[in-house]
Amino acid sequence: MYARSTTIQADPSSVDIGIAHVRDVVMPELQSFDGYVGLSLLVDRESGHCIATSAWESLQSMRACAGIGKWWPQWPQTYSAAASSSSR
Repeated sequence: MYARSTTIQADPSSVDIGIAHVRDVVMPELQSFDGYVGLSLLVDRESGHCIATSAWESLQSMRACAGIGKWWPQWPQTYSAAASSSSR
């Protein structure tokens, strides 16, 4: 299994909007990729610090969605998209 994590620094008052975006936009799009296993989103509501991690069956399937970052900038303006991103 392979995972890609993205760290997002959000305005704490907009965390619920970001969660809804992941649930309504990002997750359905990820589900369309072969090899997608799941998505987790960890959120510290006080600081606005978020970590989104997608899981993949293979390195090839993870790489096939390399453009997934295109959805992070669509988060509300209060979100600073992709402060850091890593794959393992």
